[in-house]
Amino acid sequence: MKYLAPMCLVFACFTAPRGELGIWIMKSQVVSVQHAVACADGAHTTIVTLSGSVCVVETPQKVLEILSKTKDD
Repeated sequence: MKYLAPMCLVFACFTAPRGELGIWIMKSQVVSVQHAVACADGAHTTIVTLSGSVCVVETPQKVLEILSKTKDD
C-alpha cells in the first residue's frame, strides 16, 4: 500500500487532469439512494451498495435517473 496509493493518485491525475474523476457502481449492487446525511460538504446523495456507501454530488433524483438509463448488469 505504501507504493500503490501514490501510483493510483498519479494515474488518476494523468487520466483526468481537470479533476473529473468518475466512479463505477454496478446497478445490481445498489441497495438504496438517499439524501446525504454523514457526508462531506457538497455531497447531496448517499448511494448504499452491498459493499459500502458512496457520497456523490448529484441529487437523489439525478442518481435515480442515471440508474434507470443504464443497462442491467
